[in-house]
Amino acid sequence: MKKLSSLFHPLFLYITAVITGVVLLFCLYLFVFGKPKISVVMPVYNTEQYLNESISAVLNQTFKDFELILVNDGSTDNSLKIMENFAQKDSRIKLINLKNNNGAGNARNEGIRHIRGKYTIFVDSDDKMYPQMLEKLYNCAQHSNLDVTICLAEVFHVPENTYVPYEIVDEKVGLDYNLLRKKGLTIFSHKDIPNEFLFLIRKYVWNKLIRTSLIKDNDLQFDNIAHHNDSYFITMALVLAQRIGYITDRLYLYRYARNNASSVNEIDDIKSLYFTFSKIRQGLQKYNVYQTLAQSLLILMSKATLPAEWLTNERSISYRNQLVALGNQIYNDIEDKSVFYNSQSGAK
Repeated sequence: MKKLSSLFHPLFLYITAVITGVVLLFCLYLFVFGKPKISVVMPVYNTEQYLNESISAVLNQTFKDFELILVNDGSTDNSLKIMENFAQKDSRIKLINLKNNNGAGNARNEGIRHIRGKYTIFVDSDDKMYPQMLEKLYNCAQHSNLDVTICLAEVFHVPENTYVPYEIVDEKVGLDYNLLRKKGLTIFSHKDIPNEFLFLIRKYVWNKLIRTSLIKDNDLQFDNIAHHNDSYFITMALVLAQRIGYITDRLYLYRYARNNASSVNEIDDIKSLYFTFSKIRQGLQKYNVYQTLAQSLLILMSKATLPAEWLTNERSISYRNQLVALGNQIYNDIEDKSVFYNSQSGAK
């Protein structure tokens, strides 16, 4: 009984409470202050040729407070060994090893499950971040309280061993910042430019720093499809963002390795486009912005859909016809068609 009663001695209870409090405070400190400011997610599949350079470019950033989440997507070359060597030397790296190759969309979703930073950026394992990319994006995001912060990029065309001219780069993978300047917009959302919004910003993830809560609170996921697996994700992130900003520095090197597309790639590309635009339409309806953005969605589709005479496969033409039918459906959904005609004719 004496031993039992000693457990309830006031001094013992006090010491126990103090220790418990210290432990809880330490856990709270780790939870709040132990998190990195940025999570960098890099899916990897058989990119040993570029992987050393790509990982080193992240680790050598002038901004140091980040975590790098490497997701091995069932690589069969030396990619996993390269990642393991880096992970042993730098505690900021978290390596996730998926046994089977299920595509970049699935690998990015696996990375999302582990992100802890206030902001998140997704980069490719055959590309390269320039040294000040994270620092400049983070400073801009913090200074202006942005949900999405965008930078410009350089594009290197691997088959031709040449850099793509900037005017083409900005049209294909950047954003129309000249239009934003004309409208006097440095910080904006879809509400500011609804008729141009969906084709104003190109749908790539690697040049966009995104507030992590925007991703997690809305359960945004990448699609597990052959092409355009990031299009729905980034479209919805941009639509849901209240504050979007940009800097005109070129801070990312995108390596474009594709040459003339095969008929198989052609089929996958058109099929993926149909899936993506159908899902974007559903997403806009879900968030009650469909009527607001239907016009810009239709124009985006017209820019992305190849002319029928360019296609060489009957299945490709079939999917293209489905895309055209979807476009007609979206056109019929537009309640105020005068707005569409005025925009197309250049009227203000």
